[in-house]
Amino acid sequence: MINYTWNFWNFEIIKNQNTLTNIVKAIHWVYSGTDENNITGEIRGVTHLLPPNENNFIDFENITQEWAMNIISNDENIDIENMNIDIERQIEKIKNPPILNIEPSFNN
Repeated sequence: MINYTWNFWNFEIIKNQNTLTNIVKAIHWVYSGTDENNITGEIRGVTHLLPPNENNFIDFENITQEWAMNIISNDENIDIENMNIDIERQIEKIKNPPILNIEPSFNN
């Protein structure tokens, strides 16, 4: 079984625009999966936000992980099912690498 998690590690901020300040422009994220043997695969990405207006604006100081998750879940470019498949493949390649580096016996 693979445990999937999100990490929002960086936010791009516009300091001032019209009457708004500290506007989130983009969210940098990592989506990772770790199996029962503690082997991890991950996907990194950036979700860009549309410019806010005064009715839907939230100041950077007030954002929460739930807010970020809501933004990510509405990003039509994110396909969780395919991301999970990609992470599963990454983990499988770590468990069973297709290419091995082996030192020759004559180097001993």
